[in-house]
Amino acid sequence: MDIQEIIKIAEQVPELTEQIASLQSEISELKRKPGYKDILTAEDIHEITGFKSPTTVRKMINDIGNAKYRGRDFVLREDFKNFFKTRKNLSEEDIENAITDYEIKRAKKLAKIKSNN
Repeated sequence: MDIQEIIKIAEQVPELTEQIASLQSEISELKRKPGYKDILTAEDIHEITGFKSPTTVRKMINDIGNAKYRGRDFVLREDFKNFFKTRKNLSEEDIENAITDYEIKRAKKLAKIKSNN
């Protein structure tokens, strides 16, 4: 490596540092947004609770989030847990176990489908 190559690399350092800072900022912003594991869909709620009627699930989504989720097909996992803790008097551990059991069943189904293909 000659001196010219070293100079070119040294000139790129400030620009690369700026790009890294920008990417770190974007990553921080993405971490603040809910991820797929933070969201429960209407189908998830149906499976976890065992409610048969889509109307009952829709009513529950509206009850959980009030105006926050009206007309949507999902709720945040935290809101779901808080709803059952406060209104249904269930422990957080029981709620988390129900969600985890459902996620394990869903993962097994997906693995089975994938292995059949």
